Amino acid sequence: MTPRRARALPMRVGAVVSAAALLACGPTYPRKTVAVPQPEFADTASRQLDAPYPLDLDVGDVLAVQFPFRKDLDQEVIVRNDGRISLFFVPDQEAVGRSVDSVTQEVRAAYTAIAYDPSHPQEREYLLVPGDVLEVKFRSASQLNDSVQVRPDGRIALPLVKTLMAEGKTPEALQAELIDRYRPFLKDPDLVVMVRRSTSTRTYAGGKAILPAPRDVDDALVSIKTYAPRDVYVAGEVRTAGFVPYRPQLSVLQSIIGAGGTRPFASLSKVLVLRKTGVPHPLAIFLDLESDTKGESTNDFPLRPYDIVIVPMSGIGQVDQFLDQYLYQLIPATKNVNFTFFYNLKGTPAVP
Repeated sequence: MTPRRARALPMRVGAVVSAAALLACGPTYPRKTVAVPQPEFADTASRQLDAPYPLDLDVGDVLAVQFPFRKDLDQEVIVRNDGRISLFFVPDQEAVGRSVDSVTQEVRAAYTAIAYDPSHPQEREYLLVPGDVLEVKFRSASQLNDSVQVRPDGRIALPLVKTLMAEGKTPEALQAELIDRYRPFLKDPDLVVMVRRSTSTRTYAGGKAILPAPRDVDDALVSIKTYAPRDVYVAGEVRTAGFVPYRPQLSVLQSIIGAGGTRPFASLSKVLVLRKTGVPHPLAIFLDLESDTKGESTNDFPLRPYDIVIVPMSGIGQVDQFLDQYLYQLIPATKNVNFTFFYNLKGTPAVP
C-alpha cells in the first residue's frame, strides 16, 4: 500500500477499467489524494474531506414539531422552497442548510419569547363582540336579572332601558353605562355585567389588539419525519449518466458503480468531483481512483449530497475541457446546481 500522495497521478492513455473490476476491488476508507486546481483551496479541501458531514435540512424535508404539554399545537411542517418553515404563533423560521438540533434551538427561542409568563401579567382588556353571552345581575332588583346575547348588530336589549350598543365596549364600560341608564328607574341601580360565554380570543392592550400568550410552549421538540431525496450526479464515461441516490458514506467509486460502471476508454486516474462549498468559487477535487482499484492506495472518499462526479475519457486534463466535453450530460445536474457553478470553473489551471 503506497502512502497518500499530495497530487493526482499523470493520466494513463488507454486505461480501461470495467464495472466488474470496480465491483471486485471495491472502495476503501478513509485515505484519499486530492489535487485542487486553485491552491488557496487546498486546506479547505482537506478539512472538508476529513470532517464528518451532517445531513442538513433541505427543501422538501418534513419536520415534526411537538409540544409535550400542548398536544393541540403539534404539527408537521415542510421546508418550503424559500428555505423556511411556518409555525403557530411565531414568525417563519429558517431551516435549509441547518441541522435539526439547530432548528430546535431556534424554535424554542421563538416560543420562549412569546410564552405566557405568570410573573409578569400584562394588563389587557376584552371587548365585547356579537355572539357573546352576558348576564346582568342587580343587587336589590333581582326581578330585572337577565341573560342576553350580543346580537349580530352589536346591540343588547334589557327591560326598561330598551336596546343599547354593547359591541366594542369592555364589560366594565357597559356596566357603567347600564348603571346610568337605570338611575331614572331605580333608587340604587347597583348591578354587575358578567361574560358567561366569550366568542373571541382577541384582547387589547393600549388600544392594540393582541393574542393571548400561549402557555407551556417553550419546550418544543423538532424531529425529522422524512428527508426529501438527496442525489449525487455522475457524468462522463459511465454507462448510465444521471442521478444516483445519496446515502451516508456513499463513496466516489460506489457512485460510479451506481451509474453502471465505466465505459471503454474511461480514465479513473483523474476523476473530477465538483462541490459547492459556500465560498465564491466552487471546489474541484481530482482523484486517482485507478490505483484504488489495484489495491495500491486508498484515495476514495465519501460524497456529499449534490456533488457532481465526472469520469473523463483518457486525454482530458483541464476542468474547462471536462465541462465542454460533457456539457450535454451535465444539463440535468442543474436540478441541484446552477450553470454558474460550472462556468465559475472556467480557466482553471491544468491538472499537475
